[in-house]
Amino acid sequence: MIFHRSAGQGRTRGSGEMSAVGLGAEAMQGWLDAPEYAEIVIAGVNSAKGVTLAGPAWALTRLESALTAERIFAKRLPLDYAFHSPAMDPIRAPADRCPWTPDTQ
Repeated sequence: MIFHRSAGQGRTRGSGEMSAVGLGAEAMQGWLDAPEYAEIVIAGVNSAKGVTLAGPAWALTRLESALTAERIFAKRLPLDYAFHSPAMDPIRAPADRCPWTPDTQ
């Protein structure tokens, strides 16, 4: 399963990036509700005051600049992928095409 998942994720390279931000999920969502950040999603909640975002590079750059101007930590992660985001949707296989399911363990 890991092989197939990784191969699929590899096909999404360049479709987005990720950033770490020093805000909790609720506060971060307040920022993401603004139309200019609509293409960015919370990809992971790391702690009460830390999230990972995923989205297009240009949108993350805009948000990082705004956050930094407000003295909020924001750092781009060295990834060419937007894991845990809609950028992964094209590699989702229907269950009947998936090479591994819980029934085939």
